[in-house]
Amino acid sequence: MTGLATATGLATSAHRDRRLPLWRRCALFVAGLLLSLGTSLIAYVTAVSRTAAGDVTVLVGTLGAAQIVILASVACLTALAVGLCLIPVARPWLALLVPVRAVAVLAAFATSVPLMWSPWTTVTPLLVDGCETGYTVVERSFLLVGTGSVYRVDGVVATRVGTSVPDDGYHPFADGNYAVTSDGDALHIWYSAFNDQQVSTDSRDPDIVAQRVADPKLRCGIDSPTSPYRDRADETLVPQRDPEDDSGNPWFRDLP
Repeated sequence: MTGLATATGLATSAHRDRRLPLWRRCALFVAGLLLSLGTSLIAYVTAVSRTAAGDVTVLVGTLGAAQIVILASVACLTALAVGLCLIPVARPWLALLVPVRAVAVLAAFATSVPLMWSPWTTVTPLLVDGCETGYTVVERSFLLVGTGSVYRVDGVVATRVGTSVPDDGYHPFADGNYAVTSDGDALHIWYSAFNDQQVSTDSRDPDIVAQRVADPKLRCGIDSPTSPYRDRADETLVPQRDPEDDSGNPWFRDLP
């Protein structure tokens, strides 16, 4: 009797699944695929980031390992919430599934909160005399705290070879405020930690030393990226007199 009841239940469930609307079945398929891909991505990024004492990471554009894991986690939890909301269940199980659905939705929202507070990130290819060096600098800042990392990139896998600690969240490499010289098999890298000071290579050791990359695919004749600070530095604030302003504002006091 038990086997017959189980078989009858499976047959009823299968019959119920076949009666699902096409859009619902497609949504469940996409949610399952997204959950599988997101889980695999988290496992891959975590495995890569744990090697070499954290000096090897995954870098895709401006997204580092932490950002990729957060995005993948949000995608997985969202897919799980969608699947739990769309999957058909028998009425006796509905009371148990409702709080599970609520937890999944809240978890997806809570995981996405760090994305709202993500740091300002710039990615700058390291150039010497207009030629690529095979290295990329990723700089991140939040409020007045900033750090930078120099990576040797191979596909999506990046190996950190040095770090920068600028002042007040400044991005010297994105601003072009750095210098690189080639000395045999080594690259000597200097940067300015301050926004109001130009980089200097005189009478001081390089801030970062990296191995020179001998790759025929490296290109030359590349223009430096536009500095995110350039427009702000070139702005000239010119106050204008308001003919109807009689408030005696000191801002206009010395204007003709």
